Amino acid sequence: MKRRLLWLVGLLFLAGCTESEMPLPNARIVPSAGLVPYEATIKVDPIADTYIFRLPDRTVTQDEPQLDIVVDRITYPVEVECIMDEQSVVASAMAIGTNAAPIITALRINGSNDRWLLKPFERTLIQPVVSHSGDWTLVSLEASGEIKPGPYSVFHPPYEAGVQHAEWHGQVWENAAIIYPLYLSVESHNGLPYTPTGFDMGYPTSYKRTNQYEFGSSGSDDTVIPAQTGTIRVTVRDEFGRNVSKTFEIPISAGGFTQL
Repeated sequence: MKRRLLWLVGLLFLAGCTESEMPLPNARIVPSAGLVPYEATIKVDPIADTYIFRLPDRTVTQDEPQLDIVVDRITYPVEVECIMDEQSVVASAMAIGTNAAPIITALRINGSNDRWLLKPFERTLIQPVVSHSGDWTLVSLEASGEIKPGPYSVFHPPYEAGVQHAEWHGQVWENAAIIYPLYLSVESHNGLPYTPTGFDMGYPTSYKRTNQYEFGSSGSDDTVIPAQTGTIRVTVRDEFGRNVSKTFEIPISAGGFTQL
């Protein structure tokens, strides 16, 4: 019995010697904020023989407790695994970019900064005016009105999948769209809206009525579309993948019935 007790005590002593835990290190990125892209250094307490730096785009293994990096995105999270013999511990750190997001300041209608009016069924160019020091692209544009809520069909001629531009009077405007206020196309064979004028290259045309909205019978002279308030919502995306949206109210003038 005594020999067995001594054997158990010996096992507990060995376990206590082999199960020591590594301390949790302090990891940080210096500097931790700045205008992207900027140079920085990941630093971690020197507690191990091997350090594995897990970055957003790669992994680096080395025996030094610091690593020079370039912070190239708005949020830059890192993990550092510290390894000593067969033990390891993980610490994390974060750097952020202080770059300002885009600001949508206005809409340019038909290439003009001074026009603020939509007319029913008129082929209309819309382009957001954006204040931003970097790159940005138009993600989406939605237009609607009080009487027929829409959203109206949107065109980006000449059509290219994923490209947000629009041809207007022989010129292609980047980050722009064409709408026909109060026009919402019926579904076509290829999923694109029908162009009611044939001026939107790459979009299908039809000799039949393609507007989902009913305003009266063909040839009617007394059908009037009343004036109303329209809304245009645009979303843009900057070079870091941040989306910014803004909604504008714009008057839609009254108009006589036009069959589309």
